Formats: sequence, C-alpha cells, structure tokens
Amino acid sequence: MGTSTDGQICFGITFEEGHEFPWNKVDEYAEIEDWWAYDVHGLKHSVELFDGAGNYLNGREPSKEEKRRYFDEIRAFKDAHPLPVTLVNYCSGDCPMYVLAAPGSVRKASRGNPTEFDPSALCVAAEEVEALTRFCQEHGLEGEPKWLLTSYWG
Repeated sequence: MGTSTDGQICFGITFEEGHEFPWNKVDEYAEIEDWWAYDVHGLKHSVELFDGAGNYLNGREPSKEEKRRYFDEIRAFKDAHPLPVTLVNYCSGDCPMYVLAAPGSVRKASRGNPTEFDPSALCVAAEEVEALTRFCQEHGLEGEPKWLLTSYWG
C-alpha cells in the first residue's frame, strides 16, 4: 500500500489542528455520528449489545436477531436525523485539520484517478447552507462557510 494524496473541493468552514469540537468533549463518543445520535438526539436502543469499551455485553455474542434489530435502529435513526455536516480532513491522518462541510458539496479525487466535474455544478442548496450554519451556531462553532480546495495526505 502507499500513501493516498487526495484532492478535495467542498463548501464549509476550516478549523485548525487541535480544534476541540463538541463531540471531542464527550468521552464515550469518538465519532461525530455517535455524538449526534446519542448525545444530541438521545438515541436509545431496544437492545444493548456493547459495553463502554465496545465489547459484547457480558462477553456473549448477541443473536443475529439482536444484531439486526440494533443496526436497523441505527439506520432508521440516520434516515430520520441526518447529520447536517460532513467532516473533511484537509491535512493528514497524523495531523488532522478539518473542514465542517455541507454534505452535498464534497468532491474528492484520489491520486492517479482524474475525476471529471463540471465547475458550474459546484453549488450548494440553500437548505444545506442553512443547516450547516444552524449546526455551527447551535454548537458554538464559528466561521463563515466558503468554497475550499484542499488536499489530504493519508
């Protein structure tokens, strides 16, 4: 394997290395998606499968039915409460710096794979801009969204 070097275009707000996002402040949530589901929206499962360390509860692998129900609940939640932002790393895996972007605006091209696009198609729906702005205001994140050309070294 090698190192990926991706080109990226998106509409969003840049945050410097080490920026502490709200989801970084909640120990049990390593990912924005988990924070959004469990902390912001209070997702509760009808059946719990994992302990705080991510291991099966009581060391017992759940049944296929329990697993299906658990993951169906997550899919249903995501459909009902889509995350209004996408995190785009604009530096590297070792030194991440992020853009909080409107999901529909993100375009990427991997090294060695030219990707055609129509520059006139680079537009963001007003609803996505509003959702990005509202998300930032509600969670104490500052900045003015704009079109950004970035790269990722991973």
